[in-house]
Amino acid sequence: MSASPNQQTSPPSATTQNEAHAGSKVVVPLPVLTHSDEIYCYIFVKGSLYASDTHVFGLEAQEIQALAKRFNSPCKQVENGVMYKNTVCQVINSLAQLGYRVVSSCGETETIFTLQREV
Repeated sequence: MSASPNQQTSPPSATTQNEAHAGSKVVVPLPVLTHSDEIYCYIFVKGSLYASDTHVFGLEAQEIQALAKRFNSPCKQVENGVMYKNTVCQVINSLAQLGYRVVSSCGETETIFTLQREV
């Protein structure tokens, strides 16, 4: 039986459309980490290109000491991190010598840099 010109046919229901797409799911397998896979550790550097102090979060104790020795000045403990009386460029360049590299940054006058190194 066909619909008359004055009758409107209703669109397929949402459940019918969902059932049609249910068989087309894509499954992406996640890799299993083994000891040979690369594992990274991340730290965060907060500073301004216009300031002479930089905050670093997530460093290990020996890395804090290495930077203090490199700058020939003690660091100041701040909440969850340390502050160095050096420019952000000096701190990031010194962290690069410890194996860190910048992977992202955000901000304008005060910037947060995310650095990573392979463990």
